[in-house]
Amino acid sequence: MTKRRTFSLVSIAAIAALTALYFASTQESIAQNDAQHDHAHEHDAANTTIASDHPLTQIQDADKVLGEADAPVTIIEYSSMSCPHCAAFHKELLPHIKTNYIEKGIVKYTNRAFPLNEPALRAAMLTKCVDDDKYFTFTNVLFDMQDKWAFTPAFLEDLKKIATVGGFSPDKFDACMADKTLEDAMITSRQEATEALNINATPTFFINGVELKGHLTKEGFDAAIAVAQDKAATDKE
Repeated sequence: MTKRRTFSLVSIAAIAALTALYFASTQESIAQNDAQHDHAHEHDAANTTIASDHPLTQIQDADKVLGEADAPVTIIEYSSMSCPHCAAFHKELLPHIKTNYIEKGIVKYTNRAFPLNEPALRAAMLTKCVDDDKYFTFTNVLFDMQDKWAFTPAFLEDLKKIATVGGFSPDKFDACMADKTLEDAMITSRQEATEALNINATPTFFINGVELKGHLTKEGFDAAIAVAQDKAATDKE
């Protein structure tokens, strides 16, 4: 496999701080009319299903990847940018996974858009229009500031302000939002994941092809990664 570049999560705080200047007064989120769809799988404890060998549970050429190509454990995340559970993962659990597994060469990780509403679709498109080395930074900024754009009537205007602080010109932002090919690719990707992997909620994770369900905790990920690492080592023998 071709060695993939490791992307950085630096500058999130800087971009978020600058963007916050556009929001001097905190807006109250409007009713989350899509909240019944934007939810994690609810179970009492983390558990797994039978592993899938479908190609979508493996790294694809179009994926942006954190980690080394030869890392024995692959984590695939399907997320919706307006999903509060997804935002919680990116704020609370991804840093733990990055420090303890990605930076140590154990895990390679990618996230794929599974937009459940219009704001999520537009935000996901925005992340695809940034330079590759800013992809994860933008993704994390948008999750970190989710309450400032995802549930507002003027979500496009709010996204545009964030993009402008992040280096977009107004014309570049407008061109990104008008990119029908990109929009269709996002929708098609979601349909393929639904049909092939039976995904119907976010976030959904596959760890070496095994779907991780349940209340997402550090302990749950630690256990699932350990199982995947052990199996990878056994399969390699």
